[in-house]
Amino acid sequence: MESCDPVDTPMVEKSKLDEDTQGKAVDPTHYRGMVGTLMYLTASRPDLTFVVCMCARYQAKPTEKHLHAIKRIFKYLRGTVNRGLWYPKDSSITLTAYANADHAGCQDTRRSNSGCMQLLGDKLVSWSSKRQKRAAISSTEAEYITLSGCCAQSAPANRLQIGKCNLRLNSTLKSKEPTLQVVLDTLKLTSFYKAFEITADVPEIYMQEFWVTASRHHSSLRFKMNGKSHTVNVDNFRDMLQICPKLPGQKFEDPPFEEEILSFIRDLGHTGEIKVLSDVNVNHMHQPWRSFAAIINKCLSGKTTALESLRLSRAQILWGMYHNKNVDYVYLLWEDLVYQVENKNSKKNNDMCYPRFTKVIVDYFMAKDQSIPRRNKMFWHTVRDDSMFTTTISEAYKTYHAYATGEKILKPKYVKNKDDPESSPKKKSAQASKGKRLKTSTKVAKPAKKKQPATTSKAKGLNVLSEVALSKNKQMKLATKKSKTQCHSSHASGSGANEGTCVSPGVPDDDDQNDDNADNEGGDVQDDHNEQTESDNDDDDFVHLKLSTFDEKERQDEEDKEEEWYDDEAYDEETQGGNDEKDELDEE
Repeated sequence: MESCDPVDTPMVEKSKLDEDTQGKAVDPTHYRGMVGTLMYLTASRPDLTFVVCMCARYQAKPTEKHLHAIKRIFKYLRGTVNRGLWYPKDSSITLTAYANADHAGCQDTRRSNSGCMQLLGDKLVSWSSKRQKRAAISSTEAEYITLSGCCAQSAPANRLQIGKCNLRLNSTLKSKEPTLQVVLDTLKLTSFYKAFEITADVPEIYMQEFWVTASRHHSSLRFKMNGKSHTVNVDNFRDMLQICPKLPGQKFEDPPFEEEILSFIRDLGHTGEIKVLSDVNVNHMHQPWRSFAAIINKCLSGKTTALESLRLSRAQILWGMYHNKNVDYVYLLWEDLVYQVENKNSKKNNDMCYPRFTKVIVDYFMAKDQSIPRRNKMFWHTVRDDSMFTTTISEAYKTYHAYATGEKILKPKYVKNKDDPESSPKKKSAQASKGKRLKTSTKVAKPAKKKQPATTSKAKGLNVLSEVALSKNKQMKLATKKSKTQCHSSHASGSGANEGTCVSPGVPDDDDQNDDNADNEGGDVQDDHNEQTESDNDDDDFVHLKLSTFDEKERQDEEDKEEEWYDDEAYDEETQGGNDEKDELDEE
């Protein structure tokens, strides 16, 4: 490879390797040796991680296609021998992570490839590229899986996981199995039942801080919460659990030790042979003691595994309940809690011990110190005061948070309503001046009407109606002018030419006379209408404000489609025509 030509990229652009079942096979040993050599380089060359992992998938049956792909990586190394990581001396320690995924990137399994990297300031400290364990149905799901794995790598290593231990026993729990229901009812009658159901709601960050800082000091425990030191002892623990109070003149009975406990368990009906307490298996005990021991293990124990075994303190609790002895159950629970604190660093798993009792302890001291905030904190660095775990908040999240918390009010989007009369000034004025539909007795010859096809557009139909309305308006002017002239002549002959007729300019009319004239004119028109209706009613009467020349069925269809537009436009035209007639009468 020393004489080969270098290339700019370790992999051909848009190249997608697959199993290549039809390709020519090559020596698997030689291929695996090349892959192993490149895998060693991925520890210091992040740019090789993806392509080397891609080629490593086909070590079982490599072909010439795979061999050409891995030879290209060596050609790329030929031109980038001096490339490596650079760690500057003066740099921040802010942890930043990047993650990405390609949806269905694997051609064989259609699974996605995940890639992530973590930078400590400007220094790259971790990177990875691998195929996901299952196929994602969308690109969003593929990216979510990648992001969750990246966050798991970025989380502090000493952060404890809250497992399913030290569970809370619900007082309303009912069981269909009679034996288990008897056990639940019996536990409610015991003096330490409060320890099964007590709990509290506290921020998780204080629980983490308790187990990180807790240590034994003589017969008590010291820990920090919100940066302040606190001490808890067995008397405080008794007040928290609210069981087994110390009464004057009353003493607690000491429970037996291991030998007597083993004899007690044999009497309960343990099927297997037991020589030491570690040989006891809860599943080998007879009912109902098997159920009693199982509930005590799950609710009063800090263990998440090996729940079938029975520790000495929990066996002593079972002994005191069986014999109805006044045992100091608080002290038995306290002993086991102290034991877990002393051996927290020797645990193989990362599970938190006694999470429910930890909540009770934290709540007890939060109630005593009101300066400790009860709101949950988002990041671990708020307790450790380490900028290593700070997170950059984007502007989009700040905007979302402002609207979510009510700091900013989202302006409602205005939607214009067509039926709202106030949204259109023209429509508002037209509706304010509209009156009732009137009929006139004037007979007007109908112009030749032409039916419009059903597919005619709305704009074309409106134009036709407008032309018809204009022709009818002209005919209406002539008929109304003739009627007004006759009415004017009759008034002039009866009361004088210059009195109340508004013929002579500059002579004002009286309001009462105007009203009378208007009533008379309206009465004449109405009388003519009544006479015409009685004498000749052939359903061709002119409908004021509608100006339609269609027959009844066509008019009804057109009214349903164009009623709103038709009323406004026709009324405006008639109003304008009436004003023109008034001006002509004044001139005469």
